[in-house]
Amino acid sequence: MPVTYTNRKGVTYILCKRTTAAGKLRYVFARAPRAPHGSQEPLADRGDLRGTVYTIPDGFSVRESVNGVVSLVRDAAVAFSAAEVGVVEAAVRRHPKADFAILEWVLRHFCCGLTSGRLSFWGQCAPGEATHMRLTELLFPGVAGLRVEDAWHEEGDGGEKRTGDRRPVLHVQATTTRTRARCPCCGRHSRRVQSLYERTIAALPCGGAAVILHLRVRRFWCRVRWCRRRIFCERLADLAGVRARRTVRLADYFRREALRLGGEAGMRQAMTAGTPVSARTLLRLIRAMPLPPVGAVRVLGVDDWSRRKGHDFGTILVDLEAHKVLDLLPDRTAATQATWLPTHPELEIVSRDRASAYAEGVRQGAPHAIQVADRFHLLKNLVEVLERALTRHHAALRAAAEAASTQAAGAHPAGDARETPPSAGAPAPSDTRQLTKAQREQLTRRERRHTRYTDVIALHEHGHSQVQIAVLVGMGRKTIRRVLRADGLPERLPAPRRVSALDPYVPSLRQRWAAGCDNAFQLWREVQAQGYPGAASTVRQRLARWRQQPSRPGKKGPRHDPARARSLTPAPSAASRRTYSSRQTAWVLFKDDNSLTDDERTYVDHLLLECQPVVRLQTLARTFRDLVRLHDVVALARWLDAADQSAIPEVRGFAAGLRADRAAVEAGITLPWSQGQTEGQVNRLKTLKRAMYGRGKLDLLRIRLLHAA
Repeated sequence: MPVTYTNRKGVTYILCKRTTAAGKLRYVFARAPRAPHGSQEPLADRGDLRGTVYTIPDGFSVRESVNGVVSLVRDAAVAFSAAEVGVVEAAVRRHPKADFAILEWVLRHFCCGLTSGRLSFWGQCAPGEATHMRLTELLFPGVAGLRVEDAWHEEGDGGEKRTGDRRPVLHVQATTTRTRARCPCCGRHSRRVQSLYERTIAALPCGGAAVILHLRVRRFWCRVRWCRRRIFCERLADLAGVRARRTVRLADYFRREALRLGGEAGMRQAMTAGTPVSARTLLRLIRAMPLPPVGAVRVLGVDDWSRRKGHDFGTILVDLEAHKVLDLLPDRTAATQATWLPTHPELEIVSRDRASAYAEGVRQGAPHAIQVADRFHLLKNLVEVLERALTRHHAALRAAAEAASTQAAGAHPAGDARETPPSAGAPAPSDTRQLTKAQREQLTRRERRHTRYTDVIALHEHGHSQVQIAVLVGMGRKTIRRVLRADGLPERLPAPRRVSALDPYVPSLRQRWAAGCDNAFQLWREVQAQGYPGAASTVRQRLARWRQQPSRPGKKGPRHDPARARSLTPAPSAASRRTYSSRQTAWVLFKDDNSLTDDERTYVDHLLLECQPVVRLQTLARTFRDLVRLHDVVALARWLDAADQSAIPEVRGFAAGLRADRAAVEAGITLPWSQGQTEGQVNRLKTLKRAMYGRGKLDLLRIRLLHAA
């Protein structure tokens, strides 16, 4: 009978002798084709053997054993050599937590190239007990009471039946060696074995192959009569948990990947590594993890973060000395913060923004702590005060912008390529047929806003309150307040003009326009010959801004005389007329003079000439900015007195808020602590939340952020 070998899938191999090209004799296993139905022809007599061939190296022989299993037999019963042990121990030191380095080495040295089927490591030359123990220590370091008996490698799906990716599987057979076990209920030892059973446990992958550990464990009788458990199973806590289907090291690997990548991304990473797992399992593993201990905290940073933008907010707590996140609170109320703070009586300093809820929470939970108001938020609140005060001077802002544009117009030559956008407050032409469709729609919207503005002013003059006006007109109360404080209809700024591919050819178009050519298609062909890649409609839209009369007869108007049109239509202005909003003006007034551009400096000069209250507003703003930057707490009292004496209601309200929180403001000016680090941790939290597509709940965000810290 030929030496045959049948793997677990029923594929039969036959042992053959082959002669290599060098004339050397080799034993090879060839896949045996299935015999025809009813044929009694022996496998050894068939000449069409084909398939994958596995070579048996020199120094080994093959013997047939029971159940069709082929055993590899070394020529001499040798144990591990010193060189082999050194190689394996070096791999262990280099990869202390990686099974694949050790198992791959074992396969390379003991499976001898046979990568399919159940092959014994030792065959009929069984090693001694010392060799078994040394191999166990190499494969499962730190696990006591375990012995590796066998290992085999087979082709399979690796557990990835959902993807159809057929990965090889490495099976390791192990058994326990302890003579007794401890009862988990009473804690007494027992030596009386009740039965044996096998646990199937997944382990870390080996060279891309899934690893399955077949662990034979024993059940014991508990001989203590009063113990409520009669039968118990021995446990290996260092290898796998109770009823666990994966090793401790594999579970740790899953937790690390889930904390780093999340559910779906962690699942894809594990699938690539050869350990298929679902996203729900990864999330369940990290949700079961305990939170890291907080420890002692001396300096605490408090800030809010948005769970759902504009609707739901939470609180983040940061240890400013240790540079790590301590906890996430579900809301930003004073009661929640006051509940957390008493658990840390060692707290000395709390850095926060200007929120009143955080100030009240610190006063309730840690009254002995020093509150520090963040300097950045102080200056940010000051800029917001400037913006609210400037909304009452829209006319002065427009006049200053127009004066600055007029002054800049004389500094540019007529052939400059820049365009003049229409003024936001310019009156509409008498003939709306001269406007484009977009301009007519803009004019309609402005008339609608002007009508609402007139209604608000009329209702206010008749004695209605702001709440009543908001209900009658259908606008927000804050919008009503802003409209009533303004000195006229708040005009909207024109959209900033984007850079166009036609800009380099505008000087040529102006030259041809001045020469009498106003045909858009003709001008488009000329600039196209110069290299313009755009369409004719872009040129037509640009020329439409330069026209004051229709260029063709018909319903749009009579044919006009080009010479008369050019005499009535001035050449397009080359000045870049920029308009400034209240927020932009506030930042321009807040900056130093040496950091302003020429256009901004010209605009500020005209604004200070147009509106005297802005002069006082700029002086107060820059004085407060300088005392914060120079940490001059003595000058704060003088600034508060000057703010109270000013006639600007927004500045007086800001000064009143500083007086109410004066201790925290003075601490923020003098102490080095700020909210910069806390804001950085908020950005990390936002990145983590967006990586989870905003679907992560508070418990999951807390676990991932705290363990990452």
